Amino acid sequence: MGKLRSKTFQRMFLSYVTMIVLCFCAYSAVVIHETAVLKREKAVQYYEQKSSEILHEIDSQIVTAQSILANINGMASMNQLYHSVKLGDSVDSYVLYQVMQDIRGQKTGAGTQEIYSVVCLLDGYDRVYTSEGVIRLEYPFMLNDKKGSYLSEGSLNQLTGQNSSDLTFTKDFLIYVDDYRYRSGTPRGRICVLFDRSRFSRIVASYLEEGDGWKISFDGKTLLEGGKQETSRQIRAVSVIDSRMSLEILEDRSRFRLEPASILSLAMCMGVAVSILFVGLALFYANRFYAPIERIWKMIGKDRDEQDDGFQELAAGVENLMAERDGYRNEVLTISPYAETGMIHSLLSGEMDAGKLGRLYRKDILSLENMFFIVAVINLYYEGKDKAVGERMRQAKEIIRACVKNQGKQQREKDRYICFERDAADLYLVINTDHGEDAEETIYQFYQNISKSLGNEDFSVTIGVDEIKEQIGDLPRSCQNAVTALNRILLEGRGGVYFYEENDSNAYYFPKEVTRQLAENLSEERLDCLKGFLDDLKQKNMVELDISNRGIELLLDDLYVSTVKAVWRVNSTFGLGIHVEKLPPYLTFDEVEEYYCHVYEIVIDEVRANRPEEIEPGAHDREIIAYVDQNFSDPNISLTAIGEHFKVSTKYITMLFKQTTGITYLQYVQERRIALAVHELRHTDASFEEIARRSGYSNMLTFRRNFKSIMGMNPSDFPRQP
Repeated sequence: MGKLRSKTFQRMFLSYVTMIVLCFCAYSAVVIHETAVLKREKAVQYYEQKSSEILHEIDSQIVTAQSILANINGMASMNQLYHSVKLGDSVDSYVLYQVMQDIRGQKTGAGTQEIYSVVCLLDGYDRVYTSEGVIRLEYPFMLNDKKGSYLSEGSLNQLTGQNSSDLTFTKDFLIYVDDYRYRSGTPRGRICVLFDRSRFSRIVASYLEEGDGWKISFDGKTLLEGGKQETSRQIRAVSVIDSRMSLEILEDRSRFRLEPASILSLAMCMGVAVSILFVGLALFYANRFYAPIERIWKMIGKDRDEQDDGFQELAAGVENLMAERDGYRNEVLTISPYAETGMIHSLLSGEMDAGKLGRLYRKDILSLENMFFIVAVINLYYEGKDKAVGERMRQAKEIIRACVKNQGKQQREKDRYICFERDAADLYLVINTDHGEDAEETIYQFYQNISKSLGNEDFSVTIGVDEIKEQIGDLPRSCQNAVTALNRILLEGRGGVYFYEENDSNAYYFPKEVTRQLAENLSEERLDCLKGFLDDLKQKNMVELDISNRGIELLLDDLYVSTVKAVWRVNSTFGLGIHVEKLPPYLTFDEVEEYYCHVYEIVIDEVRANRPEEIEPGAHDREIIAYVDQNFSDPNISLTAIGEHFKVSTKYITMLFKQTTGITYLQYVQERRIALAVHELRHTDASFEEIARRSGYSNMLTFRRNFKSIMGMNPSDFPRQP
């Protein structure tokens, strides 16, 4: 027995030691990995903090430029100059003086050395007004197609296509550009704020260390860069003021290099010590767990001294002691299909819902012991006029269950019929049989029996049927296929048996740009075009295409989504609140067409009732706008007060501002008030409450909300003049 004990003990002990070595290797890998991750996280955190600080500094410069642009857009002197230029009149010297003073005041009032100059270019004019003076161009400046604000790099000659020799036009700058729009009107020219490139570069370099590269980009184009550009790691941050502007820091690789550290060495030493401890425990437990092997040899009555490597004999002896082995195997084979599909696991783990658990307790599904099964879904559609629909549906389901029970008695003894409720209108039927060739014929007989038993025209019965299956694991998919088969109701109507057909093609006809066309037809009240669209869908999909069950689902989904989007657009245009409900399943195409025609009629009626009337120019139009310009800071100004003052309706005033300024009356007043608040923040030391009162706000919450909506920041974050 010493030889057997030696080999057995060695194998057991070596297996323990192997597991300990593997665990130590895994532990070492985890420690090294976590140390490397910690090193990287610290480096990334360092660069993210630096990028945040740099972007905050750059954002403050951009906010200053935006403030200058907003102030110039609101300057009355610039507006007078523009009208003089457009009318071909000579420019009044006082107006020119006022414009130059205002532009110089914007630059000096910014209080930053990074701004080199402020330049105003008017569309179709050959003179440029800067904070340093007036520059004459060789040919007039013309607006291009690029509108809105953006950040560019280069000279003004490159930006405008001019060939001026003035330093302002030839020197390279970082240029913030936006449209000149008097009080948010149409573009009249360009306003450029010129930043000194070298100062910007020094700002970024002051936050970083030597060896760190960096790039400032706008809309994917690099504007400024510096430092070492050869690196494989980048930290990218986006501006909170303008998401098109970003900063990339090309960090130093040495910050990510894993170096020996005291914490790593300590962790590895602890790992070695614990491994040695576990080797000692392995020796102890190997001796302890070897003892039962001797007792088993005694129990099976074998001569231990005759065995060289006795595990095979030991296993044979234990096998002879097992009782009822065949019965146990049969039990395992019986339950194995349900274990494969997860039913047993769900039952034991408590994850199965109450409905499924109830069906298992009835032993309906677990008793599918025959070779084949077929799944059907019975759909009931009530067409009667009785208001007690729920009660009538319950009675019809009881009749169907009775039909299932009676037909089960008339068929073969081993065949099983299982019926249970799916929802308020549907029932599942599962037929389990050893004669799969008769299953489809059984479904047709069952359909005839149900129709005969209901015996009235109040109900339409439709059955969706899947193909015959053999594997119990296919049961969930088979139920879904039977439900999908009911989609044939859309094309072929109710009252029949529809079998599921596997079709790889999901092709169906649905025109392009349907949302836009639907919205236009609804807005223009073209109901005939909308009905023609539905008729076209019906013709192409029902007659010309062999549409699959899945294609029907996709067609109805596209029709619903397109209609919802079109109605949303109409709601936004006319201020409506129409909501489109999704249709219930299993409708015919005529019912679908009738529903959407009804929806389109409702939308068109609402559009017709809420369509705004076109206004004719009135004698008081200029006086009304001038009145608002003079009194916008009055908290009591309102559409009603203005209408009473000029004897016009509030609707007339609303349409007047929309047609004249391109924005609503409320937007116009709020922009004027915020422009005044910005001026007060720049040039006074008044409190926020006082500035809000001067700007026409009696409520600080409203003031803060409108200020942030227009300026992109809270009043407290806006840079004030020291």
